[in-house]
Amino acid sequence: MRRINENAAVGSTTNEGVFVYLIREKYSLFKRISVELGDRVLHAFGYDPHLPSEKMNWNQFLNFKRILIQQNARKDQSVAFILKFFSNLGSIKPSDLTLSEKQFNYVLKLLTEGFD
Repeated sequence: MRRINENAAVGSTTNEGVFVYLIREKYSLFKRISVELGDRVLHAFGYDPHLPSEKMNWNQFLNFKRILIQQNARKDQSVAFILKFFSNLGSIKPSDLTLSEKQFNYVLKLLTEGFD
């Protein structure tokens, strides 16, 4: 699996950061959304949710909390997250920040499932 985020502590043996699987287990956000949406959220932050040793460094963890839990992130941070969420699973290249109408509709459908 390729490293998505150069700042991510992929396979880190240090104690710095939070294991991604713990974030997924402990935050109710992930219990309220589908697994696929949860994966997209974590990928948008640059992490592979399927690697058991994957750690989110403290700065990224704080960004995660500001954007999704506390909802008090700066506008530019929120916009960057949204673009990565809707793009190719966290790609940070500007050329990859586009998606087809079909991809957009698919993700939008995932986001709105269960809402009447």
